[in-house]
Amino acid sequence: MIQAMDAMVSKKDIFETFSLSSSLANSEPLDVSMARALSSSLLRGHLVEQVGEPLYQELLAEAVGSTEDRWQDVSVEEKRIFSLYHVKRLERYYEKGTSFNPLLGFGVEGSDNEMVTLTEARLRRQSERAVLPVTSDVLADLMHLDVSWTVALRLLTYAKEVHPSHIDPPTELRDRVTGLMTGYRSNGLGSRPWEEALRLYAQSVSNGYDTSLTTHTHALDALWRSGDTFHKVHQTLDKGHQEWVWNALLQVRRRAKEENLSIRGDEGCAYMESLVKGAATAGRWEAAVALLSDMDTTEAETSHRLLVPTAESFVFAMIACHVARNAVFSASLRSLFKLTYTWQSVHSEVLLHYVQSLRHVVRLAPWVGEAVEEIMSKGRLDRLCAVACLQLLSSQHVHTAADKVQLALKCFDSFDANSWSQQPLVRKIELQTVFRCCYIIESRATDGCTLMSQLMSYFVTIFGKDSPEVEWIHDTEVYKLQELTDCNAASDIFRRQITDRPPGRVKFLPMPVRQVRYMYRQVLLRCARRCLDRREGGEFFLDDDTFAEDSEEILSVVQMCVDHAKTLDVEDFASPEVMGELLLIQSLCSTSGEEKKKLAVRATLFCH
Repeated sequence: MIQAMDAMVSKKDIFETFSLSSSLANSEPLDVSMARALSSSLLRGHLVEQVGEPLYQELLAEAVGSTEDRWQDVSVEEKRIFSLYHVKRLERYYEKGTSFNPLLGFGVEGSDNEMVTLTEARLRRQSERAVLPVTSDVLADLMHLDVSWTVALRLLTYAKEVHPSHIDPPTELRDRVTGLMTGYRSNGLGSRPWEEALRLYAQSVSNGYDTSLTTHTHALDALWRSGDTFHKVHQTLDKGHQEWVWNALLQVRRRAKEENLSIRGDEGCAYMESLVKGAATAGRWEAAVALLSDMDTTEAETSHRLLVPTAESFVFAMIACHVARNAVFSASLRSLFKLTYTWQSVHSEVLLHYVQSLRHVVRLAPWVGEAVEEIMSKGRLDRLCAVACLQLLSSQHVHTAADKVQLALKCFDSFDANSWSQQPLVRKIELQTVFRCCYIIESRATDGCTLMSQLMSYFVTIFGKDSPEVEWIHDTEVYKLQELTDCNAASDIFRRQITDRPPGRVKFLPMPVRQVRYMYRQVLLRCARRCLDRREGGEFFLDDDTFAEDSEEILSVVQMCVDHAKTLDVEDFASPEVMGELLLIQSLCSTSGEEKKKLAVRATLFCH
C-alpha cells in the first residue's frame, strides 16, 4: 500500500487508496508508517499540483545532483523533506483553492479541508488502539496542504492532545497556523483572526523553544491584518491604532534582533516584506520606503544577504505612498518594480489593495489610467480586482489610451470568468457595482454605445428576463443620472424608476429615493446651465431672426426643466436652492423685462 501511494501523483487518488485500505482493515490499528506515508504522499501530490509534474521532476533531479544509477533511488522520507522544503517556499504566495461547504451553502477557503478532516478523524479513532501515537511530522505535513486555518487549528489541538501535558508541540505547527491566520486570501474568502495569531505568537516566544524568523514574520502579518483596510479611501485607521501597530512592530523587530536571527534568503525577504506592510499600516510611508531601500532593490545591489524585495514589498510601499497622497514617490517605485516584476507576479489580494489605493491619488496622478491598463493586460483578474478596476474606469479623472467601453467589457469578462459569490447579498452588491460603473462609462461614451445592451442580452440569455440579475440591471439605471445632460432622457429614467414603479418595489432601489430625486434635479440644473451658456455664447454672433428663434427654443427647454422640477416631492430639502437657481436661469433667458423681474423675485424667495 505504501508503494502504491508513493507511485501516485494525484492527491485525490492517494486519499482514495488510503480510504479503501482503511475500510478493509477498519478493525486494525493504524500503523505509524502508513500515516507517515499518507502524509508525505499527499504533500508530494500538493507540490506536483502547484508546479506541475515536469517541473517537479526537474527540481528533484537538480536536488539529486547526479545522473548515476546508484543515486536515483530516492526514499520516501527524502521525497518528503524535498516536498516540504518547496511547499514552504511557495505557500506564502500561491493562490489558495476553494471547496464547497454544504452546511453553509457556498465555497470556503481550502480545497483539501474535507480530505484532511477525514484523515484526522481516522487518526483519532485509531489513536487509542495504536501502539505509538501519531508523530508531529505527520500533522505538520497535513497542515501544509491547502487547508483553512480552522482545520489547521484542529490539527494543532490534536497535536497537544497526543503530546504529554507539560510539553508543547513543535513551533513549526504553531507557525503554520499563524501563517494561515494572517496570510493572503484568494477571491476574498476566509477570515483572518489576527488577535488569535498574536496570542499564539506570545505562546511561541514564551514556551522555551527556539523561534525562527518565520515566527516573527507571521506576528508582523498579524499587525497588518489588524488594519488591513488602511488603503481604502473611507476606511482609514485612527491615529491611536496606527501608533499601537508601530510600537508593536518595533517590539517584534527588537525581539528578532535579540535572538540573533539571520535576515537573509527567502525567510529574510518575507520578514522584510512584513515589516514594509506593518510600516504602511502604521501610516509611516517614509519608514516603508526606507525598509525597501535597505534591501537589494536592483541587480547591481545584490549582496550575500540575497534580500531581493518581493513583488508584494514594492506594492505595499507604493500603497503607503498612495495613502499619504505622495504620487511622485509611488511613480518612482512603480518604475523600479517594473524592472524586476510584472503585475502577474503580485498576489491577487495585494493587487486588489493596490488598485483600491489608487483612488487616493486619482486626482493627483495622470498615470492612474495607464496603471489600470497595465494591470488589465496581465491577463485574468480575480473577481474583486475586476470590480475595483471598473470603479476606477468609471471615474472622470482616469484617462486611458484605449477605449473605456472596451476596457469595461474586458473587466466584465474577467469578473465573469471567476466563480461568483453564492451569498445573495454579496452577489447583489457586487453586480450592482458592476452595472453602476458600466452605466456611468456608457453615459460618457459617444452616441451609439451598446455596453449595457450587450450586458442585458447576456444576462437575459443566462438567467432569463425575470431573474433578479436582470432586475438589478434595470434598477441601477438610476446611476445614469450622474452624467446625463438631456432632461428628456432623465425624465424617462425618473418615470420608470420612481413614478411608475410599484410602491412595494421602491425600497429595492440601490439608493434612497430622496437621492434619486436630488440627482434628477441636478440633471435639470445642468441642462438649464447649458442652455444659459449657449445663449450667452451665441448672443453677439447671430442675426436678429436666428437669435430670436434660438432664444425661444432655449426658453422652452428651461421652462421644461422648471416644470419637471416642480413635479417632484417638496419634502426634498435640496429643492429650494435648485428651484431658485432654475428660476434665476429662466429669468436670464426670458426676453420680456416684466417676466425677468417677476422670475428674479421668485428666485430670491426660494433662495431665502
